[in-house]
Amino acid sequence: MQAQANAYPLSKPMMDWFVGHYLGRDDDRTDWRVSPALAPDKSGLAPAFVYTAGFDPLTTQAATYADLLREAGVETLHRHYPSLSHSFTAMSGVVPAARRALSEIAADLRPSFAGRAGS
Repeated sequence: MQAQANAYPLSKPMMDWFVGHYLGRDDDRTDWRVSPALAPDKSGLAPAFVYTAGFDPLTTQAATYADLLREAGVETLHRHYPSLSHSFTAMSGVVPAARRALSEIAADLRPSFAGRAGS
């Protein structure tokens, strides 16, 4: 959260505010259930789709998490969108690059939901 600490629309001060409201105690920050990257054995973690944006204080952490999962043998897909910012999926109606990214994400996820309608 340092390289993009002042990114828009999500900045480090905003992240600090969210964390302060989400986590009750300081020791929660070291609980692997809060941050799965801290799990001692990542091989049992769920497969992941990780999407990062170039202007986002969470980008480095998310990319590192994807690497940790891959190294542990967990099926992981990581795509990085360098020209976009945090919450780019909400901008797909007005930002062409966000629209393309959202279409790509939907295509990535579609097989995971195939055959699940109505179940």
